[in-house]
Amino acid sequence: MEEWRFKGPWDAVWRLPALRGAVGGLAVLFGGVFALIVALPGGEDSTAWAVLGGVFLGTLVLVVLVAWWPIAAWQRVRGAWPDAHVVDAEVRVLNWDPFKQRRWTVMSPWNGAHHRARWLLLEGRLVWMGLQGVPWPDSRHALPSHPVELVPIGAQGVTGLPHAWVQPVFDRTSKERVPGRYRLSDPSNRSEMTLVIRTHEGEFAARFAGA
Repeated sequence: MEEWRFKGPWDAVWRLPALRGAVGGLAVLFGGVFALIVALPGGEDSTAWAVLGGVFLGTLVLVVLVAWWPIAAWQRVRGAWPDAHVVDAEVRVLNWDPFKQRRWTVMSPWNGAHHRARWLLLEGRLVWMGLQGVPWPDSRHALPSHPVELVPIGAQGVTGLPHAWVQPVFDRTSKERVPGRYRLSDPSNRSEMTLVIRTHEGEFAARFAGA
């Protein structure tokens, strides 16, 4: 996937198929309601038109802004580290806790599903942005979840993003590290999830294998 560089929310709407589809779906839905109002007796009531129009515009702006905030956060960090390498990885998220979520913990709304993530590789840490397939996990059309800075356990973030601690998972019997599997913990609310790195595990391990 090419680097995401957008001039603003409406540029993202124009260029991202998933977001463009969401806006188009809203337009069709509200267009149908408008047509129904016109077909009903009293459909010329300006108050109903004004209320429905306000709801439509408000919903449209909310959907676009919710999709834009993660992109804006990613672009800000990307601009601060323009020479850092970016990779797209295939991952899984296990033990997802929907009751202790922050914006970034929605790295996968499909617990256990294979999905993609974009990594900005920094020294000793990385910035993770989950790419959520819309309308299904394996769809090539993706919208991002809010980026999070992944750091070794006990370390602090440097990007201004929310940060989470990463440590390798060890086998209970052999006490050896399980390749490609890491425990992610949110220091703000003690929620945890397990990451299974399917591709580019070398880049991830270089930063967190010794955590």
